[in-house]
Amino acid sequence: MYTPQQWSKLLLEGMKTNLTKILNEAWRITFKNKWLWVFGLVLVLTSSSGGNGGGGGGNKNNSNFNYTNSYEINKSSPFAPNPQQLLRETSQVLGTAAVSIEELFQTISPLFLVTAGIAFTLLLIVFAILGLYLKAWASSALIHGIDQENNGVSLGLSPMSKLGKQKAVEMIKLSIIPSFITLGVTLLVAIPVILLLIPEATRPFGILLAVLVFLVFFVVLLFLASIVYLGSIALVIKNLTWQDAFKEGYRIITKYFIDVILLSCVNCLIGGLVSVASCALIIPIALVGFGAALGVSTFPPLLIIAVPVAVILLTAFITGIYLVSAIAHVFNKSTWVILYKQVLDLEKPKIL
Repeated sequence: MYTPQQWSKLLLEGMKTNLTKILNEAWRITFKNKWLWVFGLVLVLTSSSGGNGGGGGGNKNNSNFNYTNSYEINKSSPFAPNPQQLLRETSQVLGTAAVSIEELFQTISPLFLVTAGIAFTLLLIVFAILGLYLKAWASSALIHGIDQENNGVSLGLSPMSKLGKQKAVEMIKLSIIPSFITLGVTLLVAIPVILLLIPEATRPFGILLAVLVFLVFFVVLLFLASIVYLGSIALVIKNLTWQDAFKEGYRIITKYFIDVILLSCVNCLIGGLVSVASCALIIPIALVGFGAALGVSTFPPLLIIAVPVAVILLTAFITGIYLVSAIAHVFNKSTWVILYKQVLDLEKPKIL
């Protein structure tokens, strides 16, 4: 059995690229040209899952329900409410809410509801397309900027953005079309498997088969994402179409599998450290917040000062988190660009 150190040495010896040079050069590029951070920030923002859950408020003015009865205490237990009373009062509240909602919809024209639904759907589609375009534009611009910085040329926002616009459509095709094809093939394979699993769902065989199908599907998606990620770099650096870029990504992964796996592990480790460092920003903010709360509780007029300070601290915290994430994204992308360029250098014909 090999020890972890022996496994690490074995894997490093199996690499065809130079991991140390990749990391050093990625670090230099990340902090040499800070215009790259702008595109890294766009990628972080477009990759974030949006949406905040919202809660609805109750209508207290139009309800005939007597809220004081909800605190009636069960005689058999001085601490527990009467279950029957709670059930009856809950039914009254739900009934009142249902009637209010029904009356609200009766006052709205069906044509308005249909129009609003269509408009909302179109708005979601527009935002989705805009998000895809911004992500493709920023990714192409970032790869181009990293490539040129590695060549010793520091670009500004305008030349990087111009290249990003030129390659955005091909980048969108590369990120969407293979995924849809894979999803379609997966569904064709999955439907017979699901039909087979239905009578075996509660048996060990069915559970085992379901787990295997899930694992295969996960590995396929991970492999596809890796191909697309490396293909996007080739698409910009070698000016390829999305089809040729996909083939190039597949070739790199299959031919330099150990290099790809090791760099993925290193980037995952670095990403974890960055996340821990980002969370550490909460500590000073929490201490200041605790001190402010203590001060306000002792001297309430300090609330006038505490509220603006809290807003400033929260804004600074959110900005810091996004900035750190953007820098980490630039570094991550730089490592993959440098790896790909090392691969290209390795494959150049040797001049005797």
